[in-house]
Amino acid sequence: MDEICSIGIDNYLDRIGRGIDQLSHEFGNLAGRKTGLERELKDLQERRQNVLAEMSEGTAAARVAKNIPVLMLIIFGVGAIVLGGLKMFSDEIQLELVSSGQIVQFVTILILLGIILALGLADRLNEEALGTLLGGLAGYVLSQGVGRQVQSGVIAAVKSAAPPS
Repeated sequence: MDEICSIGIDNYLDRIGRGIDQLSHEFGNLAGRKTGLERELKDLQERRQNVLAEMSEGTAAARVAKNIPVLMLIIFGVGAIVLGGLKMFSDEIQLELVSSGQIVQFVTILILLGIILALGLADRLNEEALGTLLGGLAGYVLSQGVGRQVQSGVIAAVKSAAPPS
């Protein structure tokens, strides 16, 4: 009888051991799933942050795009004031400004500047293109001023060097 009890206890202990092994195996599986779920949760939180950042950028671009007409009115208003200010000059100076093409260039530069700024603020131009366009526009304006200064210096030198008639 002791032998039967001993066999029963051994079977019982084996079953308990197998149960513990099975629970340990399931616990390992659950720990692995927990790690995977934590990783997925972290990825989802990062995606959420990225989506929120993109939404806030889109909102800022929409606000700027909504204010583009006001910006354009300011730019063209300044241009109109400058053009209206020409009336303060004498007829000779007005004629010189118009005949030299400075007025047409001024209006063209204002229109180009307004368009470039509007496209840049609406995110239709990337940073490199925007910088290139604004740099080219600034270079053109500055070269025109230097060119006129050199031209007027050459004309003055020619007039002073010309023999009196």
